[in-house]
Amino acid sequence: DVLRFVRAHDAWRGLKAIALSGFASQEDVARSLEAGFAEHLTKPISTKELAHALSRVLDGSASS
Repeated sequence: DVLRFVRAHDAWRGLKAIALSGFASQEDVARSLEAGFAEHLTKPISTKELAHALSRVLDGSASS
């Protein structure tokens, strides 16, 4: 809901975001991606996982 609210404002429409959640079902991941998150990471994560996700989002190869 927060991401949808933020992106409703023109200045933030292109915001790139990564979901970090304790929920990891396929439905949870799908909901995150449908909401506009570029990635869905499940806690706990390593710094290596986070770095890879950030790289994918910044270079445009993430899910959305």
